[in-house]
Amino acid sequence: MIHYSRLLAAITIPLAAVCFVLGMSSEASAEPFEMPRRVYTHVPGLSWARSGMISFEKFAGYLGGADVVFLGEYHDDDSTHALQLELLKLLADAHNGGVVLSMEQFERDVQSVVDAYLAGEIDEESFVADGRPWPNYEPHYRPLVEFCRSNGIDVVAANIPRPLASRVAKEGLETVMASLTDEERRWVAESTSA
Repeated sequence: MIHYSRLLAAITIPLAAVCFVLGMSSEASAEPFEMPRRVYTHVPGLSWARSGMISFEKFAGYLGGADVVFLGEYHDDDSTHALQLELLKLLADAHNGGVVLSMEQFERDVQSVVDAYLAGEIDEESFVADGRPWPNYEPHYRPLVEFCRSNGIDVVAANIPRPLASRVAKEGLETVMASLTDEERRWVAESTSA
């Protein structure tokens, strides 16, 4: 079992603890993206957080003291992914590499493939074939994985396998949880709430 004191998680639901809004668009841009130096934040209930514009550096500084950071994203938005990479770099630097990147883009049953790639035991072609990343891996998630690989940062494959997710969508969470085999139970959270 993996235990970490710092975790950087990239998730897609916009109900995250922290949400970035940087002029999101529904179309990916072929133009190079320049990192904005100001970020809009809205984090209710935290004493340091006020809705409004703050510098990116100040925002990253606030997050540096957190044990877990959840980032909401639009899967096809270049600016979101550039921001994730910039933030990962800043947090890794602030914590001497002591961060972990958890990604829903990889399913839990391919953790050994992710680990083998990060350790240099398999090449990228094998990693992509056996790791089953999302179709937009190359432009949006590869930079995060490659940064982690180059800097000895662990990546956690955090999503349940697609067949289980499909069953939940069709049958409902309670039905699926009640009927899991021992093998399937390895790939889901010990407890769930929705």
